[in-house]
Amino acid sequence: MARRGWLVLPASAGRILQAILLIPAFLLAGGCATTDAPLPAPPPATSTAHLVVVNLSSHPWQITASPSSGGAAWTSRIPALASVAADIPAGDYVIEQTLLLSDSGGEPTRRFTARLEAGRTYRWRLATSLPSPGEKPGDTQK
Repeated sequence: MARRGWLVLPASAGRILQAILLIPAFLLAGGCATTDAPLPAPPPATSTAHLVVVNLSSHPWQITASPSSGGAAWTSRIPALASVAADIPAGDYVIEQTLLLSDSGGEPTRRFTARLEAGRTYRWRLATSLPSPGEKPGDTQK
């Protein structure tokens, strides 16, 4: 007889007990090493920012976003009371917004810098206190 810990069993009985205990262990461990379906791939990383510009005024605007590092600029003319959406490469930009006036009073332009991060949505509204086209300053309509 072989002595196994605190229980004394004949050698053949010890092997039978080992088999009884090891077979379920192997079957349970086999479930952890399955090769069924591979895990789904993570979604691809986006390298663009989503830009939404809403024109609340009755005048058209032009927006230009030029990469600070150089390269092609994104430009859009936004009609009165319209909006534009675009996906542009993420990065640092110099943005220029110009109010397009039909009068010969010059076109007011505002320039600013912005960092557009990948995967983010940026929304801004364009508005002015100038009268609508065809309206004279000081006219009040009731």
